[in-house]
Amino acid sequence: MVNQIEVHQETNRQGMGREDAGAGTAQYGIEATLPKAQGINSDPVFRAAKKNLRMWERMKRYERTVKMVEEFAESYTLPDKEQIVLEGVMDGEKMMNIAKEIGISRTRAQELKNEVVKKFAWWIHDNKKADEKVSC
Repeated sequence: MVNQIEVHQETNRQGMGREDAGAGTAQYGIEATLPKAQGINSDPVFRAAKKNLRMWERMKRYERTVKMVEEFAESYTLPDKEQIVLEGVMDGEKMMNIAKEIGISRTRAQELKNEVVKKFAWWIHDNKKADEKVSC
């Protein structure tokens, strides 16, 4: 997930879609006189801006998710193996490589990941309950 954020940030820095934003398909001859499709905006600059906005929103969503997982990892004490699995998943490693690092089977590593996900879900649930009590 962290790698995805870096990829999105890099494409935003490069200005994805800006160099060809004004380029549309020119129509000549009989095609130019035919009815145009309804319901879509044919403005290429608008499409490029819309695409960049979607990418920016996706990047922000990834950042919020990563921040929440990092807060969970800092505040919740996990056993060593579960901590290694969580860090490996967040770094984008394959489960087989994570399992080899710990010295367990891939299936057991998957079970540990599922346990971490359960604990993370309960942690989110408990935090939302605490936030609701504070706001009431």
